Amino acid sequence: MQLEISGHSWCGMLHTVSPLLHSMRNMGQACAQEENDKEQTVWPQDEITDCNPGGIETLISGEEGLRMAPAEGYRLISVLTDRDSPFLAFPQLFGGERLAAMHIVTKKELSKSELYKSILRRRDHRAAESTEFILFAAKVLEINRITSNHSVCLRKRKRDGEQVVTAQLACNKEYVDGMLQDDNAFRVLQGNRNSSHHWHQEGLRVRAMVRQFGLPHIFLTISAAEIKLLELIVILKKVLDCETINEEQAREISDQHKATLIQRDPITCARYFDNRFHALLKIFKSHQGPFGD
Repeated sequence: MQLEISGHSWCGMLHTVSPLLHSMRNMGQACAQEENDKEQTVWPQDEITDCNPGGIETLISGEEGLRMAPAEGYRLISVLTDRDSPFLAFPQLFGGERLAAMHIVTKKELSKSELYKSILRRRDHRAAESTEFILFAAKVLEINRITSNHSVCLRKRKRDGEQVVTAQLACNKEYVDGMLQDDNAFRVLQGNRNSSHHWHQEGLRVRAMVRQFGLPHIFLTISAAEIKLLELIVILKKVLDCETINEEQAREISDQHKATLIQRDPITCARYFDNRFHALLKIFKSHQGPFGD
């Protein structure tokens, strides 16, 4: 199909488009001139002043400027001395509020272990369902345990040919390297169950038991197997879903749903297994038990 346009129509179209093209050309020239003026602008030196606001400014409230490095000029502090570290690191759990680390009855300050146990055992299970907070609490307690061993791991009695460790010797790099070479400095990791020194001490205990009692006649391996513990499933349903069921109903629950309940509350599972394990040890140690007199 061919479209025929008469000469009169062409004149009308040009008459309409020409002012629009002229306006666009003027706008382009104005924008280019404005950019050139900005590039040629020279700011006086007396108007440029250093701005060092505090560390609380944001893009909304920062009137004079925004500090891009809020930690500049500050010293790093340990997670053990910063009492607000868990509350600032997990605002979704604490809502910006700081918990009072004090016992309600005795009015004594709680230790880090008691504080984290209290947080993880709360009724709403917010912290118990957060894997990140559980790992954070475990790391803080591990660092606290190792730090506490610093003050006692080198306090040894003077023996023949052995020096008492003083501050001067501790500052000597060669002396410290020698302690590391002889594995004496790794005593600080004695309370850490993942360290080599801990398992070295456990090996010494096993060998001492063999020398005293003789070769063992029985080996016992204990596994949690939470999915098969119907009593635990009943407890988890009541704690997490507020549903009261019996063991017969818990047996009918699928393994996938049981695994979901166990993953949602690892704190309750760990406490339940610890309780059953200590109850089993009481039976073994009892005189009326299988290993009694």
